[in-house]
Amino acid sequence: MATVIANEYAEAVGDMHLSALTEIGLALFVVTIIVNALAQVMIWAVTRGTPAQAR
Repeated sequence: MATVIANEYAEAVGDMHLSALTEIGLALFVVTIIVNALAQVMIWAVTRGTPAQAR
């Protein structure tokens, strides 16, 4: 998705094309937030909410 945005942004001439590229960027951002949230939940589940121990 990032490659599509990078390759086509300079060539986008119409408002519809720019809007579509912007929406692709927004979708990429949402996917990133979801993946990060799931990773945090998985880390919490593995450690069961206990804080990291200092060495």
